[in-house]
Amino acid sequence: MFEAIAYNCSDTLETMEILNFTKDPYPILDITLFNNIHTLRTSPQHLDDEVIIILASSSVSNLHIIQGRYTCNTDSVSDDAWRLVKQMAPYFRVTLEVRGHTKTPLILQPHAPVNRIVYDSPNLKFPHETAVWIVHYYHDTLEYFAQKRLPRTHGPRTFHDRGDAAFLMLARSCPKLHTLIISERISTATAILIAKSKPSLEKFIVRQNGLLKRCDGPKSDNSFSNAETKRISRSYETTSEEISKTFGKRWVPMSDKNFKKL
Repeated sequence: MFEAIAYNCSDTLETMEILNFTKDPYPILDITLFNNIHTLRTSPQHLDDEVIIILASSSVSNLHIIQGRYTCNTDSVSDDAWRLVKQMAPYFRVTLEVRGHTKTPLILQPHAPVNRIVYDSPNLKFPHETAVWIVHYYHDTLEYFAQKRLPRTHGPRTFHDRGDAAFLMLARSCPKLHTLIISERISTATAILIAKSKPSLEKFIVRQNGLLKRCDGPKSDNSFSNAETKRISRSYETTSEEISKTFGKRWVPMSDKNFKKL
């Protein structure tokens, strides 16, 4: 089938999407037959070291690895293969996306040139352990992180059970990050500290209904024990004013109605 499509469309097809083509891990080498594709969207079970290396030497520059409820358990591409890709194709970029109603954690690709991570699922939160690995693998390439769905259930209210530390780690550790969209609950203090640690953020979106008016971070982080941060975080108004001042433009948390339109 792919041979026929490649024969007729190889020179004209620029974008292709092949998702969950099989129920078991099955690298599809035929997706490398197309000469003019620049954006490829596929599932992680259709990739292996050989496919990735061939794609890096092709016209593909944007690879979206998408997992959903029908994505099967599969291994990541090896870190050796991804390191080779970086050498072969410096402008090759990878997006990791989890979408739909899956509850399977995001499959990370060790040392891939990942510049975008998208959580388009109401069932998945952003755990601290995942944030640690994302910073380890992608701290020098990550530009965009977004949670695009409203959470299906109310999130935890205590700091250690929320994702505050994970989001703050991204802001502090990823110098190229320009977009951070959060649907989970975080505190006003965390929102302030994210803005202060990353004043170059072009887009920082937090839900009004997910913003908790408190400063409850760990004592080991001196930022949370700062008297000025504690004072400002007691009010939504002063929080918005402080973040607006940091960014040099008006900032307010977003309503759920507007968040759904993103």
